[in-house]
Amino acid sequence: MNSIAEMAGRLLDDRQEFILATIVSRHGSTPRMAGTRMIICGDRRAMGTIGGGLLEAQVVQKATEVLSSRRPVVVPFDMTHSEVAAMDLICGGRLEVLLEPIDPGSPAAAVFKSWRDAQRTSEPGLFLTVLRFAGEKVEGIDHCLFKNQSKVCGDLHLSPAAVEKLLRDHCSAAWLRTVTLEGSLILIEPLLPAETVSFSGPATSRDLRLGWRPSSGFACGSWTTGRSSPMPNVFRKRKRCGSPRTSTPP
Repeated sequence: MNSIAEMAGRLLDDRQEFILATIVSRHGSTPRMAGTRMIICGDRRAMGTIGGGLLEAQVVQKATEVLSSRRPVVVPFDMTHSEVAAMDLICGGRLEVLLEPIDPGSPAAAVFKSWRDAQRTSEPGLFLTVLRFAGEKVEGIDHCLFKNQSKVCGDLHLSPAAVEKLLRDHCSAAWLRTVTLEGSLILIEPLLPAETVSFSGPATSRDLRLGWRPSSGFACGSWTTGRSSPMPNVFRKRKRCGSPRTSTPP
C-alpha cells in the first residue's frame, strides 16, 4: 500500500483539504529522489517526508501560503555547499518541489480516492500527474488513473496520440519516472504490489509513520512496503521550469 495514497484518501473521506508536496526534479546529491511526496494539512501537520530538516520546514511554511492562495507552485531549493549546514543536511544538490492544493470538492479528489483504492488490488496500472506551464508558472495540473491501459478516472489535457504513446512506452514501468510531452511535465507512477526489502536494526517511529512495517519481530530481517518507487535514484538532470524537461531510467 502506498502510504501517501492511503493518507490522501483518508483526508478526502473526512472532507479535509491539504497540500500535496512532490519532488518533481532533482540534480546532484539530495535527501530524496524525484517523485517523493508528503502531505501538509491545514494545521501544518506533515505526513510523510521529503527530506526533513530546514528543507521540510520551508516546504511546510510555503504550503500554508498555497492553501490560502489555492494556486499550485513549483518551488526551487538550492542546497549548495554554503547552505548545507543551515539546511541540516549533508546533501548539496538542487531540487524543485510542487505544492498542490487538494480540495475535497475538486475533480482531483475523485482521482486520488481511486488511486488509493487501486493500491489495494494486484492489477497493474499508472497514476499520471501532468503539469502544464505558462512560462515559469504552473498553469494547471491534471491527474488520471489507468489500469490495464484503460482510463479509470480523471482527464488529461493531452492529445489521444500522446496518451497512447504514454501507455505504450510506460505500461511496464517499475519505478516512478518523468517525461516531457506536448510541453507538459508528466510524472508517471506505476501501481505495484508490496515489496520486501532487507534492513538491519529496529524500526523507528518515523519508519512506521512512512508505511514501512517489519515482517518479523526480529531486529534484523525484512520490511514490507507499499511504496511504488524504488530506492535507487533513476533521474538525470533536467532544465529548470519553463524549459524542456525529461528524465529517463538508466
